[in-house]
This record gives sequence, structure tokens and C-alpha cells, in this order.
Amino acid sequence: MDITYRLNSDKSILGSETLSKIDETAFPDTNYFTNPITITKKFSSHDGYRWLVKSVQHPSKKEILIDLEERTPSIKEVFLSQTYKKNSSVISRLQIGVLVEVEHGYYTSIKKINGDIKSSKRYPDLRQSGEMHKRRLAIVVNATNKFIQVVPITSQAPLDNRDKSIFKISPDSLKDLMDYNQAGKESFALGSMIQSVSLSRVLPPLAKSKSNKTVISERSVGYPHRLTGADRKLLESALSIAVKLGDYSENKKKLDEEFKKNKKKDDEINLLKSQLAERESEIETLTSESKRHEAIMIIIEDHYRQIHTNKSKDELLKFIEDEIQTNMEILRG
Repeated sequence: MDITYRLNSDKSILGSETLSKIDETAFPDTNYFTNPITITKKFSSHDGYRWLVKSVQHPSKKEILIDLEERTPSIKEVFLSQTYKKNSSVISRLQIGVLVEVEHGYYTSIKKINGDIKSSKRYPDLRQSGEMHKRRLAIVVNATNKFIQVVPITSQAPLDNRDKSIFKISPDSLKDLMDYNQAGKESFALGSMIQSVSLSRVLPPLAKSKSNKTVISERSVGYPHRLTGADRKLLESALSIAVKLGDYSENKKKLDEEFKKNKKKDDEINLLKSQLAERESEIETLTSESKRHEAIMIIIEDHYRQIHTNKSKDELLKFIEDEIQTNMEILRG
């Protein structure tokens, strides 16, 4: 089977591949998949690696003819892996809610040696239907120096409006982005499709920026664009539902109520502890006074025994009590 790549502008041959004793091959099927497809090829006659597939033809059962256009973006694309090599602290800027673009790759079809074209379902190493594909906007959930966890964004409205793991992103979150705020086109975050991607797939989205009072387009490697506060709460709620933790706002409300109840109980416990400490202090004082009183009584009893030698112990104690009572009445006036 032969695959020939041509430059779309003048149909000159960029390169070719001949498959020997191979009965099937994957190819970018622009006749079936409607989204623009980009492939990576290094041709000896060109410095670029990225090519936009303009058309695919099948001259015969064993031939594929692919016309390409060099993908040369007007704004330089710097992937996160490149930025990280120069500035490792960039990872700390990728907090939850930051907007990035992710290159997911593209769907392919399979051509057989008899000319039949089939799906790639027998090729699990290739991107499959239902998986994230093409370059698309995404929301950062977590970032490490090995991978980034993101929630992908789609322009397709959800089929089930009851799915709370999907939420509509407000225009305010996207107002500075160049390719994601067209009038009449909505964006939805797919909380249930959170996934990990390599740093080499992530790059900043193209956005408007002001330079000397002139609006320009740029891809800022500082990753400054993020969801609004309101959309951030919707993201947290969607993620909570996606991992089966229920509605985030409801859970937070319940937790706040429990926190208030527990705080009230803690305050009551602290008050009781304070009152207990006061009572213990009072008991300690009374115990000390009781011991002092007991010591004084021993001294008085010993003193009166020397004076009233003929009295019994009980008579002596009664005499002392009477004396104390008499003196207390005198002191009270």
C-alpha cells in the first residue's frame, strides 16, 4: 500500500510511504470526520512538523493521496513542556479554574488492502470514538510537573439537561479569548470527562491583549486567563457530582450547618469547662479554709484544756462553741 503526501498549493510531492506486507493502515479521514485534522510529519524539504490535512483521495484500492497545507500559526505556539523547562514555577500558576488549550489528537480511519475503509475500533492504541479529540479549550483542575488534570470544554449542548456534571460557561469567563467567544456559540464544561494530559499537549489559549493602547493577539505563557468566581463554583459543583459526592453547594451548606452546630457545642463545652474550673478553685479554697479552721480549733481546744482541766472533751468543745457564738453575735452588733 502506498501513501503519498502532496503540498496542497501546487500539488508537488512532499514525501511518500510504501507499506510492504502490511494489509491495513490508519490515515486521517477528512471525508468522514468533519473537524479540521492536523498531523505531524517531518518532510526533508520543509522545516515544519505540523500539517493541516486539506483533502484525502483514494486513486486505487492500494493508494492514499493526502494533500497538506503547512500549519504555520501567526502567533508562536509554546507548549507547557517548553515553558516548564525554562521556568518550572509556571506549574504553580496553573490553579483550579485556569483556562488552557489541549491538543488531544485526532480520530483516524483504517484502510484495508482490498480498498475497504473501516473504523479504528480494532486499534486501541489509536484515539477512539467517544474519547476527547482535536485541539480544544479546557479547565485546569490540578497541575504537577508530570501531568495536568483538566476538564474539557465542548460547544455541543448536553443531550441530558439533568446532568449536573455539565455546566454552561459564562461569556465573562471567555471574553478575552479569540476563538471561543463567537456570538451564538455556547461552551459547556464536561465535569465527568476529567482527564490527565501530558505537559507537551498543553498550551495557552489565543487571547486579546493590549500593547501601547493597541489590541493584539497573543498566547501568554503566564496563563492569566481563568473562570469567573461564579463559574469556578459551578466547576466545583460539577466535579463533586461527577465523582458521586452529590451537589457541591448542598454538601457545603450541610457542612457549614454542621460546623455551626459543632461550634455551638464546642462553645458550650468550653463554658462548662470554665465553670468546672471555677468550682474546682472554690473547692480548693474551701478545703484550705477548712484545714485552717481545723488547725485553729486544735489550738483553741488545747488552750482551754489547760484552763478547764476538770471538763470532759465534749463539755470543752461545747464551751468553745458557745464562746465563738457569743463573739459572733457581738461582732454582728
